[in-house]
Amino acid sequence: MRRDERGIPYIEATNDADLYFAQGYVTASDRLWQMDLLRRTVRGELSEIFGNTVLGQDKTHRVFGFAGILDEAVTHLPANLSVATKAYADGVNAFIDSRTDQNLPPEFLILQYKPRHWTPADSLAVGKLLAEYLSASWQLDLMRASMANLPKEKREALLPETSPLDVLVVGSDRAGFGYRLGLGLVRPFLWRAEPGSAAGVGGEFRVRPAGAGSQSAPSGVVQPIPGTWFACGNSATPCS
Repeated sequence: MRRDERGIPYIEATNDADLYFAQGYVTASDRLWQMDLLRRTVRGELSEIFGNTVLGQDKTHRVFGFAGILDEAVTHLPANLSVATKAYADGVNAFIDSRTDQNLPPEFLILQYKPRHWTPADSLAVGKLLAEYLSASWQLDLMRASMANLPKEKREALLPETSPLDVLVVGSDRAGFGYRLGLGLVRPFLWRAEPGSAAGVGGEFRVRPAGAGSQSAPSGVVQPIPGTWFACGNSATPCS
């Protein structure tokens, strides 16, 4: 494994299991707190560390029942995904086990707890949370509908797609290319997957959700800080 000048990891392995083990370890080393926060959100366990402030959010996710759905879904994964998610979880857990009470990420030290081991179901949990975010836009839909009869200029002023305060992070400023952070609508992140090996792994470069293994990024999703997506270059080439 190596990192480029931007800190993006590049992993080379001789098989898929080693590849995803390394990816789990590397992702945890950069994003373990975020990963734990995401799975706690899905399972309705935030109040265990934050108290009553987030109890309402926990109750909502307990009603959704994601935890039971995930634990059931992971038993029906295809063989290749089962191997990948297990290897990824093993890599995350190897990093967790390498930490002590003195060198855990600072968030765990502040809240005085150590994260439990990662499971394959936890990787699926990140996908469930993203699905919830992408399908819970009814409030925004109602707001936009209420403005439908406004003059075009006023509507565009209230709902700008871009802003002078935007920062172009990646790519160019042409429509459909580049990635903006700011007041305007977040533009798609331009990414590319090179042709892979027969296993579909070799030579790819993808932007993935932290904790989610091998999913690729949809365009137009507003990104938190740290971002949902974790850049990692993967290559699995069997020994000849």
